[in-house]
Amino acid sequence: MSKTQYVIRKSTIDSGGQSNLTGGAYVLGGTVGQHDAGELSGGAYLLTGGFWSPTAPGTACTTAAPAIADSILSCAPATVPSFKNRFLSFSGGDPGLSQAVRVTIVSLPGSFSVFNGTSAWVALPQPASELPSKALTEPVGTEASFMAAKLSPTPVYADWSTFGVVHVYDERIIPSRRRPSMPVEPAIYDIQVVTDGCDLNLAGSYSVPLNITNARWGDLAQLCNGQFRAPEGVVTVDDTLAMLGKFGNSPGAPIKARAELLGIGESGPVAAVDGKITVSDLLEVLNAFGGGEYPFAPPP
Repeated sequence: MSKTQYVIRKSTIDSGGQSNLTGGAYVLGGTVGQHDAGELSGGAYLLTGGFWSPTAPGTACTTAAPAIADSILSCAPATVPSFKNRFLSFSGGDPGLSQAVRVTIVSLPGSFSVFNGTSAWVALPQPASELPSKALTEPVGTEASFMAAKLSPTPVYADWSTFGVVHVYDERIIPSRRRPSMPVEPAIYDIQVVTDGCDLNLAGSYSVPLNITNARWGDLAQLCNGQFRAPEGVVTVDDTLAMLGKFGNSPGAPIKARAELLGIGESGPVAAVDGKITVSDLLEVLNAFGGGEYPFAPPP
C-alpha cells in the first residue's frame, strides 16, 4: 500500500483591508495582499517590500553648497570668473562632508556636440608643478604647484573643501569656437556637487550648477600695465607674450592651467594635455592669432 505524499506550500495573505479598528486611543489599519515587508539589497540596488514601508526610497536629500568659479582680475579692473581653454577650474564642497563633483557637458561646438548632455565625475585631485618643463603627473618639489584632476566615469567622494581651487582636464574639455563673420559657438559646462548617500538619479540631490563657458582657442590673457589679466575674447599679441612668458617661466606669467593647450605624443601634438609648455603651445597661439581653430577631433 503506497503512502500519500503531503506538501504544505508556504503562502501568506497579509492583514486585512483599510478598515480601521479602534479602541480607546489606538487605531489599527491594514492592507490586504501586501507583499512581505522588508528589504532586499544587491550592489547599488535596494528593494523595499510592503505598501506601508517606513521610508520613502528615492527621496531627495539636503543639497550641497554650489561650486565656486576660479577668479581673476580683468583690465577694468574687476574680479571676473577665470575661464580657460583646456581646463575647468572651481573650488567648493561643504567642510567635513564626503561629496562628489559632477561635470555635465551642456553644449560643445562642431563635431564635439556628440557629447552634449553627457556627464562625468571629477577624480581625486593631485598636486601638479607650475614649472613649464614638468608634466602633470611628475612629482612636485618645492616649486609652485596647483591641484589638477582628470574626469572619472564614476563618483569620487572626498571632502572637496580641503583641495582649494581644482583644475580639471580631459579631451572633452575644449575651448569655445569663434569663426570669422560667425557667432561664437560656446563650450559650456555645468559643475555640481552631491553629498554621499544622496540619490544620484534625482536632480534635487545636486547643488545649483556652476556654469562655465570656456575661452576662445588661444585666448589666454590681456596685458594691462605690465600684468596679465583676464582674456578679452579675441586673440592678440598679448596672448603670444603670455605663452612666451610661461614657456620661459617668467614671474607674472599666466598659470599653467591657463597656458597649457595640448600634449605631445610620439608623432606630434595631441589633444590630451600633459602639463608641459612647449613650442607647440606657442605655435597654436600664433595659429589662433591668424584665425586658426581648435585642431583636434573628438575622442572616441
